[in-house]
Amino acid sequence: ELFMRVTVQRVVDQGTTAVLVTDDHIELRFPVVLLPKSVIVGEILDITVTPTRSSIISQTMSEMHYVFLKFESCYSLARCAALRVSVRLILLLYAFVLVSLATTYTDCFPFPQDTISPLEEHLNNASQTIWNSKFNATWFRERARKMFTFAYDNYMSVAFPQDELDPIHCTGRSADPNPANLNINDVLGNYSLTLIDALSTLAVQGNYTEFWKAANLAIRSISFDQNTNVQVFEATIRMLGGLLSAHTLATHNGFQLFNPDYENELLLMARDLATRLLPAFDRTRTGLPYPRVNLRNGVPTESVWRNDTNTAAVGTLLLEFGTLSRLVGDPTFEGVARRALASLWGLRSKNTQLLGNTIDIHSGKWINTMSGFGAGIDSFFEYLLKASILLLDNDLDEMFQFAFSNAKRHYKIKDLPLYGQIDMYTRQLAAPWIDSLQAFIPALKVLAGDIRAAIAEHQVLFSIWRKYGALPERYNFYTKQPDVSFYPLRPEFIESTYMLYRATGNQYYQRVGAQVLIDLERYAKVKCGYATIHDVQTHSLEDRMESFVFSETFKYLFLLFDDANFLHSSSMLQESEADHFDMYIPVILQTHWSCAPPHVFTTEGHVLLVSSRTACDSSIACSSWQSAIADEHRFTEPDLSPMMYSLTHGSNYTRICEVLTWWEQLVLPAVGIDVVRGILEIVGP
Repeated sequence: ELFMRVTVQRVVDQGTTAVLVTDDHIELRFPVVLLPKSVIVGEILDITVTPTRSSIISQTMSEMHYVFLKFESCYSLARCAALRVSVRLILLLYAFVLVSLATTYTDCFPFPQDTISPLEEHLNNASQTIWNSKFNATWFRERARKMFTFAYDNYMSVAFPQDELDPIHCTGRSADPNPANLNINDVLGNYSLTLIDALSTLAVQGNYTEFWKAANLAIRSISFDQNTNVQVFEATIRMLGGLLSAHTLATHNGFQLFNPDYENELLLMARDLATRLLPAFDRTRTGLPYPRVNLRNGVPTESVWRNDTNTAAVGTLLLEFGTLSRLVGDPTFEGVARRALASLWGLRSKNTQLLGNTIDIHSGKWINTMSGFGAGIDSFFEYLLKASILLLDNDLDEMFQFAFSNAKRHYKIKDLPLYGQIDMYTRQLAAPWIDSLQAFIPALKVLAGDIRAAIAEHQVLFSIWRKYGALPERYNFYTKQPDVSFYPLRPEFIESTYMLYRATGNQYYQRVGAQVLIDLERYAKVKCGYATIHDVQTHSLEDRMESFVFSETFKYLFLLFDDANFLHSSSMLQESEADHFDMYIPVILQTHWSCAPPHVFTTEGHVLLVSSRTACDSSIACSSWQSAIADEHRFTEPDLSPMMYSLTHGSNYTRICEVLTWWEQLVLPAVGIDVVRGILEIVGP
């Protein structure tokens, strides 16, 4: 039993509830009509309770600490004895706590629980260290590694060769035989998707043995010659990006993945897949690609297939297709991606210069005119900036600067630190929600050099996360409630947290990531992996674990705590490349004391290295593909003079490690009083 002697410091009237605040800052709540008048300031209360598996947790946001009161179970709360309080108060307090626990916690069982589970005890102990001096980033790094390994091992044992892991029933899933089930079939292609999405994370975590075991298994077992319909966008970012990333990491000396038996099989698989996607780019009148193809037969003709696509699907191809073209010396792939992007850009509103969400590929008419940073548009902006870095392309940079600045100006909600979804023509608010996919915006702003804005917007998102222990798919900032409550373990908020830590070196962001990790363990972990949270308000679960959890969510969590990772070391540059790229890639953010090596993360979290192969060097047939692209797509070769590049990009790509070192002195990021007021308006106190 736990004996507590507390002194009442103050009594606070909160309408129907009274709060007794003790000298230990513990809050005891009672219905105001039941509060005995004999309880006065300075009175001492003696309370005896029995520790349990259930916990009442009170978090004081301003002090960033937890206070725990523990009880045994819903019905077996130990009697409370008070030396100076009436019997009536004892009984009423007993009854009130019973009712509160029974109505608040869904994990209260009708049978006694003698001990708490080892996992819960482990998480409780870890969570208490997040906001105090005992915080240990190495512990959380290893916990992130174990999370990935736990889910990956279960995928390999119970789900491979299927595309995804169903972690609750411990089985696998692949494409639905019903072609109309686009929710599943747009992602899954019967080609062991999770295995490919996990390869780059295995490499980043330094698990080289398992990397080659998985890569060789993919080389032997995966074939794209099958009668399967896939969405071009999803196949590109997940499958094509995963193969290209695995190949580039395997062939870079710094990752210590050298294998004398490897003969570029992953790159050949990538080229085979991309070739099967090319029929989608057969010219329509608008130049927009078809959204789906059959891997064996080209563009499907069944009546079930629609001819609408969205801005993100068209504008999120250039990193993967451009990398492939430059690795194999064939301009075709980069050319079709550039042509699609140019066609899309030409269909923006003449009045607002904004793009809409969904468009008919034949008529060029916008079907959904809603415009914002959320689903359907999000990665369009991301790929403009990242492709300008990866391909060293000034034209793409100029397009990004114009499109992003224009969008921020139109999307901004007056007097609130957030962006809304508006009509592309009228600029009227179309939907009062924050889309979870737009949680990537702080990361994008970090990459573009706008750190202070990124800090403020990240804090808004973290406030929503703390409210639910997850980020709902759509959060209504008027009703302060989710409009769509599920959370499929998306990585965008974690990515932004990681990028802000790399930019500022402020450990606050590691602590935010630690809170996210604990919440994922507490609410999403099941028998064979981590399940989609079906409702962030009840934490009910859905039996699906999407492949991006392996390629992004786990990767960013691990890297957030791994300061010594090779991706965070300037030694990653080969000596011959270091001088060549030093002035070109100042935006790939590193620790606050070291500027970064040249790489970008795709929208699926795959690592693509900026090197002589992607930036056009004499080591491949650059002249042939440059000439071909320039003739058809008005491609402008970037000026490779470091001085000229510095002059034209310096204001946008300022080296963060040289500008914001004073952030190291802060414990928490200063977001400003206006942002704090905005958070209270959006999320509530």
